[in-house]
Amino acid sequence: MSKLGSLSCLFSLVLTLACALAAPASEPSMALVTIIIGKAALACEVPHTSAERYRGLSGRTGLAPGSGMVFVLRHHERAMMTMRGMRFSLDFIWVLNGKVTQVSERAPAGGVPPLDLQPAIPIDMVIEAPAGWAATNGITPGAPVSVSSIDVPVQSSSLDMLCRRYGPAR
Repeated sequence: MSKLGSLSCLFSLVLTLACALAAPASEPSMALVTIIIGKAALACEVPHTSAERYRGLSGRTGLAPGSGMVFVLRHHERAMMTMRGMRFSLDFIWVLNGKVTQVSERAPAGGVPPLDLQPAIPIDMVIEAPAGWAATNGITPGAPVSVSSIDVPVQSSSLDMLCRRYGPAR
């Protein structure tokens, strides 16, 4: 390698290291809440940026037992959810005004094209849980839904909307 090539490589390495050291410590990007559905608790991440909402659980290898993700909708709508980039199956729990309206169990991962799911009626929230969680916990339409605690608070309009609708107060 030439002397110029070596200097260029060294400069790139130093610049990369300097940028990494100058970057602020990252804050948790998603809020974490505990949602009570019927008599079962589920620790859920709350995505609030467009990128987080688009990515959802895509690309992950799985979910820890008792954990999931909740999507809060601004308006009542028949939201389309997709299994794009998913490596594991999910249960979808569709919610309107604090009640489960529908449960889509064991949506399969890995389809080409990916599976798209949509509730039968407009909703204001959808919860993604590990496949089989809804059946194991007896979750059926009509089950009440509430937020029992905010475990990792972050500034988020989605979290604010979730708490206004389902408690607890922030």
